[in-house]
Amino acid sequence: MRTAARIALAASLAWGCETTQPATPPSAAPTAMLDAGPPMVPLGPRDESKYAPPPCDPEWRPFMSTPPLGALVATSDGRLVALAWGYAAVAVEGEWVEASVPEIELGRDRRVVFQDAASFDGDVYVVGTRLTVLRWDGVAWSLEHQDVSLGPRRFLYGSIRDCEGQLEARVEVGGVRGPDGAWRRVSREALRCPQEVPRTPRPDERCGRHTPWDRVVRCAAGWRLWSAARERWLALPDGFAEGRLHARPSVYEDETHVYVATDEGVLLETTDDGASWDRVPLGGESRVSVVLGGGGRIYAAGAETVFVREVCAPR
Repeated sequence: MRTAARIALAASLAWGCETTQPATPPSAAPTAMLDAGPPMVPLGPRDESKYAPPPCDPEWRPFMSTPPLGALVATSDGRLVALAWGYAAVAVEGEWVEASVPEIELGRDRRVVFQDAASFDGDVYVVGTRLTVLRWDGVAWSLEHQDVSLGPRRFLYGSIRDCEGQLEARVEVGGVRGPDGAWRRVSREALRCPQEVPRTPRPDERCGRHTPWDRVVRCAAGWRLWSAARERWLALPDGFAEGRLHARPSVYEDETHVYVATDEGVLLETTDDGASWDRVPLGGESRVSVVLGGGGRIYAAGAETVFVREVCAPR
């Protein structure tokens, strides 16, 4: 009998059977008191001022010194670039950071003429003759591409732009930047985004000489300025007591403002589509030669100082 009992016990353990020991009644289970902690305090509305961007400043203020040479370009995200014959620089925290890339020096008579700049994926790209492309990554300049086989030809109307998520350059030839950062040479006709040459219609009044590229024309009733944003001619101040305008002046315009830099270095402004014009004082700067903008900023370059103001949304 004892042997049979041992065999039955071993079998029950092997199959995971429970023993016949009495279970502990639920009332005998140990209990513990939970500490509720301090009382809950309802949260108020979040202080948005801590997370909001800095306030927009519509007033003109000094930005930095005018570059020693070169034409100015404002990129779509508001960065300022200076370009010239063998020279490129980007404005960083009030200083001009010049491109110093030994590979772009092709000799005294074969230096690159940089002509346009664009922002792409947070970096700045400039393009010049011989399909020379420099890149500013926020830390340093680098030479990304150059086609020396193009020789010493000059092309004075180069451009570079973001074309549907892809960089396209237009100089003596066309250039397309691939996803891997490599450039390939194509014909200018093969570029997906054609270069837009702004043209102006002849005013519907008696005017003097006019070509399709002139933004300013003298008419019998006074001077007229072509507004590309408004697609019409605007009246300019009678007589230009503050300074006359060239046929193709430096102009910046948006939905509310039009700025014009006159030949005498005066910055004019209208906010009523040319019904009235005011002279913009810029802290003693006597001559303004260029006005341009991008990325919510407007720049006015004088003989010594570049001024800036922000384009603020209406309140």
